[in-house]
Amino acid sequence: SSKEESDVWAVDLRTGKESVAASDIHSELWADLSPDGKTLAYQSIKNLSQGDKLFSGNIYTKTLGEPAAAVEVVKNAGLPQWSPDGKSLSFVRFQGVTPQIYKFSPAGGKESAVTSSGVTPVSYSLLPYNRTQASDISWSPDGSRIAFDARRNGVSNIWLINQDGTNETQITANENKELIHSAPLWSADGKTLAYTTRDKTPDDRFRYAINLMNVDEKSADPIYVGNSFIRLIGWKGPGELFAATLEGESAFAMPTAVSLVKIDAAKRTVVPLKQLKSAYLYNIHLSGDGKSIAFVSNRDEKDNVWLLSSAGGDEKQLTNNNDSRLYFSSLSWSPDGNSLFFGKQLRFSLLSMLTNQK
Repeated sequence: SSKEESDVWAVDLRTGKESVAASDIHSELWADLSPDGKTLAYQSIKNLSQGDKLFSGNIYTKTLGEPAAAVEVVKNAGLPQWSPDGKSLSFVRFQGVTPQIYKFSPAGGKESAVTSSGVTPVSYSLLPYNRTQASDISWSPDGSRIAFDARRNGVSNIWLINQDGTNETQITANENKELIHSAPLWSADGKTLAYTTRDKTPDDRFRYAINLMNVDEKSADPIYVGNSFIRLIGWKGPGELFAATLEGESAFAMPTAVSLVKIDAAKRTVVPLKQLKSAYLYNIHLSGDGKSIAFVSNRDEKDNVWLLSSAGGDEKQLTNNNDSRLYFSSLSWSPDGNSLFFGKQLRFSLLSMLTNQK
């Protein structure tokens, strides 16, 4: 049988010091730090194995720099994400087989449903546990609305809903069941929403695109189209969007050559930025100020966190992992850009012997 373990670690970009941020007898991962930089939210799963329990664990919060123990705030949920004002914590919980968005108020200690008609299940890789998209559920910069993708009646579209669960609105007009919409991501000024689409060409190959939508006018156009999987990384201000794509055909979840591109939203131009060596496509994240890109790369058969300026240039290794059995899962930036949080995941096999069998 197999067993998995995971703890949340942090690395300080200024000193290179690594430290444990959350550790318990269960598996901790997918951390998110509050906008004031004081409270860490993460999910904790008992007997984590093959990802089938990722959304049946519990969500905890922990005040950094204080001896107080972590506090369990939500049961049977996953994907904690702070609102921009830090007053709410959104998360995903399954109602039967349907995932829904909920939110929790740490100040008031209450949770409430935001959606009722379902959202698209969050996709992830298994070893390590990386979320496929940088943003499956995206808070607007002012915290008033949430963007998400959902498949209703077999058709995929992007939706908006107020943070209190009112005024759910479909903002894309897709009617093609073969066209998949995903990964909505707000620009810093809240005027533009980027998202990706996937459909098939006449020769039955996948075609991927990045789209930009004017939220007020609900008008969108594709600005980047390719035959390789595209993953949005983040916005720098209102005008620059960063994305990553594969070079050629490759297993998406495995370390491989990944190309970074920078998109000028106003000019609709795409500029190659950098090719990352042996990187995880699903674990590349832009800092809140848009100045730095952090990513995990597996070199010499060891996972480590690396740093790159969003302007390009040389890469810098931040962590010093010497154990090939450790895998680093989804990165999360601190709001001040001085720290990175990530899961350190270990999977190993257990050999058991049965005696006195009759």
